[in-house]
Amino acid sequence: MNKTLLRQRLRRCAPALMSLLAALVLAASAAAQNYPARTLRMIVPNAVGSAPDIIARMIGQKLTEAWGPQVVVDNRAGAGGMIGTELAARSAPDGYTLLMVTATVINSTLMNTNATYDMVRDFAPVSLMVTTPYVFVVHPSTPVHNINELIALAKAKPQQILYGSGGSGSAPHLCVEIFQSMTGTKMTHVAYKGFTPALNDLVAGQIQLICASTPTLVSLMSGGKLRGLGVTTLNPTSLAPGLRPINTAVRGFEVQGWYGLFVPAGTPADIVTKLNTEIARSLRKPQFQEKFTSLGVEAVGSTPQELGTLLKSELAKWGKIIKATGARME
Repeated sequence: MNKTLLRQRLRRCAPALMSLLAALVLAASAAAQNYPARTLRMIVPNAVGSAPDIIARMIGQKLTEAWGPQVVVDNRAGAGGMIGTELAARSAPDGYTLLMVTATVINSTLMNTNATYDMVRDFAPVSLMVTTPYVFVVHPSTPVHNINELIALAKAKPQQILYGSGGSGSAPHLCVEIFQSMTGTKMTHVAYKGFTPALNDLVAGQIQLICASTPTLVSLMSGGKLRGLGVTTLNPTSLAPGLRPINTAVRGFEVQGWYGLFVPAGTPADIVTKLNTEIARSLRKPQFQEKFTSLGVEAVGSTPQELGTLLKSELAKWGKIIKATGARME
């Protein structure tokens, strides 16, 4: 077929193609206008009663109040969040399946070479919802009162400071690993089967250090049972009053937990926008703030693009430290 004939046929087909594209755009727009028309499912890859579960139920209730159809929270805990995430990845991209993602899911995915999904390829970001700082705390008998003193002691006594976590590959474990890589220190990791026994041993003085989120630690610090050294966020936070950011001593150090909402890749952009707008409105509700504080989180919100950028940066940061340490899920 010569080029002239091909161009003639393309010109003849162009009106039909434009009509088809216009019809598809109108159909997508109509779907968003009528959305949601039935029950939504929000998959939470965490146990009932956990902070992600509580926040998902709060957001789900506000979406139900705004739109009418119920939002059902579907808890699919297990394998570090991978069970629920795999389920969401296989779901139809129609806006009726939502997924709560936390840093734990990111780390679990990076540590498991058998993951059947890709967080960037298989999901579309909707909105960052909350962030949560971590705090470095020590037993009062440990002769350090700030981060600089911790670094000095760790360098003077390599491997002698014992730090605990709820398991190998958990965010608190990898947080300390990042700290060590940036400060040239060497401490000894003690992996527990869950956070509670690690915290109990810290309070008892069996280990010296833990990095953990704030709700449980604030009362222990104010009661003198633990001593706070610093907070892992770039700026001071009301969730850890009186503690300076660790980055004032370790330039560039920043670690924070976060919860974000995603949908399966291919979900219509208008539906993503509608979800994002309503979630942003919900996060501004004054009644949320007290509950969020008790959970140790701060409402933030974001655009889908901002959450997508955060996801990629988190994958790069945690992937680097997981590779360097050889951390694996337990």
